[in-house]
Amino acid sequence: MRRKDILKNLSFCITGKTFEKTQAEMAEVVISYGGKVRQNVSPNTDYLIRGIQVAKNIKGGLSESEKRAIRYEVPVMKYEELLDEIKNDKSKRLRELAKMRRKSNI
Repeated sequence: MRRKDILKNLSFCITGKTFEKTQAEMAEVVISYGGKVRQNVSPNTDYLIRGIQVAKNIKGGLSESEKRAIRYEVPVMKYEELLDEIKNDKSKRLRELAKMRRKSNI
């Protein structure tokens, strides 16, 4: 049985959508496991969750969320990767990576 607090103290921003899930549905999953969902990527965001389909700008470049993730060195993962982390109870790894990133940005 998966722990319901596996994402506790971690914050996520979600961009794009999958073929099966909208951003709101992905956010529900994050919240249901104790994570926080932010509207925009900031230095306080731990992970950017990238759906398969991400809106591109006119020139076909990165989305604004992806640009901010690069600027603030926020790790980007696919929604499917997040589900794998939850399924395999890798919250310790997620927290350690987030903690290391925060320390390096001080």
